[in-house]
Amino acid sequence: MKKMLPARQAVLLSSLLLTAGAASADTGLLISNPKTSNDGTYVYYEFDYTGAPNFVRVFIDTDRNATKGYTKGDIGSEFMVENGVLFKYSGVGKTDWKWQVDDTNNGRIAGYSAANGRVRLMIKRSSIGADVSAAQADDLVFDIQEGSTSHTTPKLTHTYTRVTVPTLERFELVTSDGLQQGAQTAPNVNPWSPNNDWGGHMSRVATTADGTVYMLNLVLTGEGGVQEGWQLRKRTLASGTWEAVASGPSLDEAHLLLSPITGKVYVIAHPEGKPAIGVEPSFTMQAIPGNWSQLTRSQRHYGNAGIGENGQICLKASWEGRDTGDTYTQYNCTAETLGEPTFAVGTFDSKRIGERSVYDYIFPGVANSLFFTSSQLDLTKEIAGYPRYTGNSYVFNGVKGFVFPSGRTWDVMEPLGVNDKPTATVAPELQQIDAYVDTKGRAFSIALKRTTDGNSSLSQNYFDLSVTDPVTGRGIYRGRLQDLSSGSGHIVEDAHKNLYLIWSSIWNSTVLKVFRLTEGTDAAGAPAFSLSLAADLTNSFALFDRGWEQMAYAAATGGRALYLASPRGGTARSGSVDGYLNACATEFDPPVVVNGQTQPRPKGYNADKCFGDQKKDQMKLIYFRIRLPD
Repeated sequence: MKKMLPARQAVLLSSLLLTAGAASADTGLLISNPKTSNDGTYVYYEFDYTGAPNFVRVFIDTDRNATKGYTKGDIGSEFMVENGVLFKYSGVGKTDWKWQVDDTNNGRIAGYSAANGRVRLMIKRSSIGADVSAAQADDLVFDIQEGSTSHTTPKLTHTYTRVTVPTLERFELVTSDGLQQGAQTAPNVNPWSPNNDWGGHMSRVATTADGTVYMLNLVLTGEGGVQEGWQLRKRTLASGTWEAVASGPSLDEAHLLLSPITGKVYVIAHPEGKPAIGVEPSFTMQAIPGNWSQLTRSQRHYGNAGIGENGQICLKASWEGRDTGDTYTQYNCTAETLGEPTFAVGTFDSKRIGERSVYDYIFPGVANSLFFTSSQLDLTKEIAGYPRYTGNSYVFNGVKGFVFPSGRTWDVMEPLGVNDKPTATVAPELQQIDAYVDTKGRAFSIALKRTTDGNSSLSQNYFDLSVTDPVTGRGIYRGRLQDLSSGSGHIVEDAHKNLYLIWSSIWNSTVLKVFRLTEGTDAAGAPAFSLSLAADLTNSFALFDRGWEQMAYAAATGGRALYLASPRGGTARSGSVDGYLNACATEFDPPVVVNGQTQPRPKGYNADKCFGDQKKDQMKLIYFRIRLPD
């Protein structure tokens, strides 16, 4: 096939070659299998073709009035897409070949490919006036041209679909090699996981403007799995399938970011125990300057990275002094990312913050600062004051907000206390599940609250929501999210600034629900937030085949395996949310049959059967897309 000409050149040539009376012939040119679809943000066109066209066009009649606009076939088109560039008709009459390029992005549409006999286009609905609030249909004509010969389809009509409730659009197996446990020969270090089942506070999914979805996961590499690594995969709109595009070593976590300025994808990893950044397409790692603490693979930086609306990238890491009551925050940020990301040596800093606050959610450019972070208070039981607590060595019992470089700090959620610490057998827990900064600049934090009494049962759980002004540290709202007592919740915001909570948990199977997070006022006129069920997508997380009948599509550790494309990772708000989670087979106790009736599984989900050594080849990574209401 001939190489497609650049769009600007194509327009100039087409104005010479195509006239209103140009002949239409089928000599080597043919269009077949046309398809159209849409979501709340984009409209999609695709078709098969034969021959070697120089020009690929779609004529769009948005008012469905053939007497107005440029006449092509049976329609009067107000818009035309030619080789991936959008034009609006500016001619006089119906046959004047004059078109004005769309001002947005020099006319380049969101997604375009024409190769291997298949054309795919992705156009933002707002750029052709397809308002999501009104029912609409467009008349279309597809056209391909080689030299002076063209082939044109009869008129097609695309009627826009609308969804009024959240809908699962995609559910795809990405890979079955998300190994969870590997041999570790170093003394005094247990076999460990590359943590695809943990780390929902990190950015590992990103969606570009042309519909390409990138997914980063951790792998074990090297002989005996002695070194951790990362692998990057992508799903293009054109292919609809997943392919591995890059990989590399990392002795620590890895992060995936998308520049809202350049559209480039960045990976931050720790190939030698210190942070480095790689940029597509080569992803050659360049060290991020700074006096970073260099940790071994048996330790963790407990850091995170984020990217702001101006393309500024910030990386934060934790460094302990004597213990978890004496920690430091190390960080570095770029200047605006207008080309390649450049970290200035002088921007690295290290600040003592005292009690360890980790599992950060990083928001560059928020609160008139380099970055704002919402962090989990994570202390050893001795520092937290529970000398007789015999469970986990660490106690999660509070959430703090920090602003850097000023170092301002405040309690987002005050640390929990108990009535009698010296005799406590159960530590309280306030575990941050998610943090989000909305378009109004408000910082949301959700924590799973387990008990405020060290001697009480852990069954008294609920979700706590806090809304804060990160500029002043002033609390706006604090309250309980009704009917949620387990699992994991993630706040998302669509292009219309509506807030939703995507909640998942495990109970004999994966449960996934989408709630609308609605803002109102209480009796005193103060802000108040409430949840209402928008959609239960549990049954939509369907089985791939009967062999996966006993399947959990999430981890057992609070649902942290759920990763979502988010603005702090560089993904623009839209009408859809992309994400991935992990799954493993045969982790449930078998159903019990009594008198011919199947009873609930007695113990439900067993994490050891999935994440333990005996099932280390069972981890699968699954991609999904949820379409939010139009």
